[in-house]
Amino acid sequence: SNQSKLSGANETGIGGGYKNSLKIVAQKDNVDATSAAVLARNYIAGGKSDWFLPSKLELNELCKYARNQETGDTSVPCDSKETLREGFAGMKYWSSSEDSAPGAWGQRFNFMQQEQVADYKGSTGYVRPVRAFKQ
Repeated sequence: SNQSKLSGANETGIGGGYKNSLKIVAQKDNVDATSAAVLARNYIAGGKSDWFLPSKLELNELCKYARNQETGDTSVPCDSKETLREGFAGMKYWSSSEDSAPGAWGQRFNFMQQEQVADYKGSTGYVRPVRAFKQ
């Protein structure tokens, strides 16, 4: 199945999500319905079309933003101490960082530790396109 292809999308840090997304989109037969990265790259909002699927570390920063926590220190994990902002779901969101041929990293925005988990690429999850991260 296409979901289990190795994409080479192994960037995990800040700035890696865009590179990962381009690698995933370049794979043959990836479409919006089955690829979170393709969906994110095809997203258009606010007149902008340079959206991408965040990397593992970018997703953790997004989780901290969603939980009204201070962002900027990438060594600090997201937690559930603060209320979830409106517009975010207490569910798993996909990152563009691959764990293995059949697996990619996601992050739960609803659990006590907001842990990042490697999950089968064919499983469901939420997609939150982003445009840029400032350090």
